[in-house]
Amino acid sequence: MATASWKKILIPLIILIFPVVFWLVISSGTNHLKRLPILGPVEISEKGDTLFHTIAHFSMTNQDNRQITSNDLNGKIYVASFFFATCPDVCPKMNRQMERVQDAFRGSGEVRLLSFTVNPEHDSVSVLKD
Repeated sequence: MATASWKKILIPLIILIFPVVFWLVISSGTNHLKRLPILGPVEISEKGDTLFHTIAHFSMTNQDNRQITSNDLNGKIYVASFFFATCPDVCPKMNRQMERVQDAFRGSGEVRLLSFTVNPEHDSVSVLKD
């Protein structure tokens, strides 16, 4: 009889305590998530702001045979990916994810997507267009 009454108390107590303990572990403990490293030089401005690495000036030819430079992207947010047209594995998956980003920001004048080929000898303008 005494065992049954302890079960009636212990089970709801465990149900209430488990989420609290779980939340404490997640919020205050080390959860093994790694932060991405900051690559490149980091400087501190005169105002105390952190200035991170910037992308050097670049120029590329797009699939429409039009020159695109970093000046075309001034004041814009851009997402860059790197691929090659004959890539059978990860590139199609990566391109589908870039398409999802494109769909999410369609109509926004602030976000640009860039995909750079890592095989320019093969990936001509006509290959990129296809």
